[in-house]
Amino acid sequence: MNLTDLTAARRIPLIGRHEILLEIERRVKRGGTHLLYFEGEGGIGKTALLEAVLRQGKERAESGSIFARSVACQIVDLYHVDTHTPEGLIRRVIHVLGDEGFAQTIQVREEIDRARGVGNVDLAAERVGLLQETFLAEFEGLAHEGVLLAFDTLEVLEYEHAGLETEQGLEVARLSTREWLFSTFLCSLKSHVVLLMAGRPGDSGALLAEAARQNPFLQFRHVQLEALNLDETRDYLQTIARVEEEQGDADAAARLSSFADERAEIVHVLTAGRPILLALVSDLVAHGWLLPPPFGRSVEELQQQGAGAWWPEIEWALVVRIQESPTPVGDVIRSLAWLRMGATPELLARIMGLTTPDGKWDYDAVEETLDQVTSLTLVKVRPDEGRVFLHDEMYTLLERYVLSQASHEERERVYEAILDYYQDQAEDLRQQIEKVTGLAPGYYARLRRTYVEELHYRLRYRPSLGFAYYFWRAEEALSGLDTELDLMLRAELLRTIKLLQDTGTLGELSREELEVDAAVRWGIRSLFFLNDPQGALALFERVRERWARSAEELGLAWVHLKLYRAVARILRGEEQDWREARDLLLEVERECDQALAGPPDAAGTRGFLAWLRSPRAPVEAEAREGQRWRARILKALALNYQGYLDRQQGQYKEAVRHYQASAMLQRRLGMAGLAAVLINLSYAMALIGECHHARLLAEEAERCARRHGQDYTLAVALNVRALVEEYDGHHTAALRFTDNALTIVRGLRAPRVRGLIYLTRVRACRHLIEPGAVYDTGEELFVEQALKEANQAVNLLKNNPPDRVTALIERGCLHREIARRHYDAGDHVAALQAARSAERNLERTVTLAGAMDLSDQQALAWTSLAWLWYYAGHNDEADNALQEAARCVPPEYCFPALAQAPCQHRQEARLPFWTTLGEGEMLRANIALDESLHSDDEEAKSDRLKEAVKHITLGLSYYAQVANQYYELTRAEERLHKRMVQDRPNIGLLHRFARQVATEQGIEQPTRFQEFLDRMFGPADLWTP
Repeated sequence: MNLTDLTAARRIPLIGRHEILLEIERRVKRGGTHLLYFEGEGGIGKTALLEAVLRQGKERAESGSIFARSVACQIVDLYHVDTHTPEGLIRRVIHVLGDEGFAQTIQVREEIDRARGVGNVDLAAERVGLLQETFLAEFEGLAHEGVLLAFDTLEVLEYEHAGLETEQGLEVARLSTREWLFSTFLCSLKSHVVLLMAGRPGDSGALLAEAARQNPFLQFRHVQLEALNLDETRDYLQTIARVEEEQGDADAAARLSSFADERAEIVHVLTAGRPILLALVSDLVAHGWLLPPPFGRSVEELQQQGAGAWWPEIEWALVVRIQESPTPVGDVIRSLAWLRMGATPELLARIMGLTTPDGKWDYDAVEETLDQVTSLTLVKVRPDEGRVFLHDEMYTLLERYVLSQASHEERERVYEAILDYYQDQAEDLRQQIEKVTGLAPGYYARLRRTYVEELHYRLRYRPSLGFAYYFWRAEEALSGLDTELDLMLRAELLRTIKLLQDTGTLGELSREELEVDAAVRWGIRSLFFLNDPQGALALFERVRERWARSAEELGLAWVHLKLYRAVARILRGEEQDWREARDLLLEVERECDQALAGPPDAAGTRGFLAWLRSPRAPVEAEAREGQRWRARILKALALNYQGYLDRQQGQYKEAVRHYQASAMLQRRLGMAGLAAVLINLSYAMALIGECHHARLLAEEAERCARRHGQDYTLAVALNVRALVEEYDGHHTAALRFTDNALTIVRGLRAPRVRGLIYLTRVRACRHLIEPGAVYDTGEELFVEQALKEANQAVNLLKNNPPDRVTALIERGCLHREIARRHYDAGDHVAALQAARSAERNLERTVTLAGAMDLSDQQALAWTSLAWLWYYAGHNDEADNALQEAARCVPPEYCFPALAQAPCQHRQEARLPFWTTLGEGEMLRANIALDESLHSDDEEAKSDRLKEAVKHITLGLSYYAQVANQYYELTRAEERLHKRMVQDRPNIGLLHRFARQVATEQGIEQPTRFQEFLDRMFGPADLWTP
């Protein structure tokens, strides 16, 4: 038997539908905007009708006989995952209509690809809106000369039902294919367009009718597509008979022709005129095989019992015929039944176990079979990629009568082969992306689709573990602002969950938990994609109200909600927001730990990626294991956000602890956010003086960013590396790293990152213009450029209040150092001008930091003002500013109270308070040293020297509370050493005063100042007379 012996399944001309074809042609000829929606059950012939219309339209358009310059070369089939976002749908429409007429849209699309390729997710997300606007404008321009376009499988959009997000008025039209197509695209049409849409019964007809009411230009007709009537059924059978005769099989043709004459009415009753079943019946007849018993009954008997009563038996018999076919075609179709996402030769070879003698997958054998199978009506091929699909109704029939009867062993074998294939595909694509030196939009698009298709099979295989995989990928997409991947994952989740529900295989997945997860994710989209924390909080509150009574049963879905309520409060940053965010994050961490309680499982010790390779959890344990993986993901994210709060609130050691814990989990989970956590950890470690380890972490983050071609992340990593060098005293090296970061970021739309880079540069420049520092360029140009970059930093960071506070302090301190240089040079006019600028910036900081309850930054601004007054020679003003700074610092941070009752929870202390106290004490020490140096009274000189020692001891001790190698401590000791070499005080007297002060303040000896004296000038006994 030949491979193509499924004769009736060969493609034949369209049967019936003549009136519909004529109506479509009339509409195209007369122009205007038309929408025809063909609704019918699966296998009724919707796709065949659309194909026939496009084929005929193409022929007529080429001959100039119809008014439609642009006719789609293929149907836009919404079954495919790459059409499940507005951007993906636009790309597909352009593909089937051709590039001509869409030059600007293609340009914007390339900008999006370029932005994503370098990791600039902010610009990519912004350009998606422009892509939609540009496409609509150019499509309308094309429509002036006529467009004929067809969409199939419209029912899949019903799974994208908009719920809470619509109630809250979110911009879902920009994010959802369903909303964009129905509410935006259709409502924009005004010119000569004929749109053909087809789908199974559902809500689509009502949605299209509503779109037509909203658009007065749109002429809408809803056609209920019926099965073939008796005459058309007879014509179908006779047509196949003619095809067989043309193919040279006279026996098959004779059997079919006779059968059509004698049994057409019975066939029509038993198949209800559904073309897909007619095709399978014809196959049995053509080969002379036994038909199911109902075909031997009379029409009267069938009608008496009701034809519908026989349909299950008919369907079963016909599908079993396919399954038991002794040809390779039967094996291929049985394998295709598992592969709703389509099949490639490699995937089929794995499923069918076809190997060459040397043990490799035998693609050639599969391709030879596929070449012939693709001529069958029940098989579809996506032309531009050669991937093979079954007719959607065949998937349904094979699922019902074949796959549901498959053994546990077969099911395990097939799904493990599928998942191994997708894991290998994803790894190959990631390696290709690493090798590409330029942009690789095609690779990224294929990688997204690979993730989405893998999700489908994981959900089919083990629903609970599949949902854990979805959770992982969706969090990656949202945190990385990858709108395409996020919405594709969402659409596939909803579609597959519907399939699992219909087949009763949802397992232990809770429908309510899935609904809450979907609602929360719309809030996250509002938060990240639309930059609207207020809108996100409003939606989160609606979720809380709607599901409050089920909170305990919702488990990790409710924890997920808490996590992003915290994130929204962090990003909004209003009064009490950060405190409430902290409480929520602690709850998330605690509840995740509860979910992870118990002995560690083997999967947990192997890591998430290893588990994905071989998820061999017993079926009865899959729900628990899926929960544990989700708990790890949530905890990793919560720890990272806690680290952010710690750092912003000056709790650097706590930030390091939280970032380290998050990094550990993210390494095990294989999360793409690891690079960002490493950057955060590097910065926090630099802040506590661990510059060596901070440098190693920044280098790892840089390598990770380069490996994945993520220029956005690379720019951030280079800036943090610059900060590490800056904190380690290598100011010129810091500028070199920021030069590299700026070169990268100039090609991106990343205002905050650019602002942070300028901020790092300003800090380095400020230190390079301090007395005694050396820099390579001319002073005036250097200072002018530094001021320009300080202004840019403030402007670029204005939308992030904590960053703006830091930028204002840094700009104020830069003006202060410029004033200092002018004072030292005796140019009091220039000094006064710079001092006034410094004063304005620092006073603005005091106000802004006070409004945000950033008391540590407020204290720092006052202390910076005090140094300004000191340089100006106004010590009374300096003292007043230091008193204001002291009021911002909680008393438990200060000696002697600190020595008597150490600050509680030292790990959680706000370390910038000690930095500011150290700076204040060192300023008071400088004032005392000046007074001692210029005093002619020996007793007064000694008293002022002892006062200076007191402040030095306190200042260095405060710095040491942050870290023993704290960069500000190192800088303070460098400046102190220069001062002592210059002033030449009595070292023996300093040692004696240092002991007295330590005793008076209750500070443990040796103090940091005593250690400094010992190392730099020798121990006290060497200075004893």
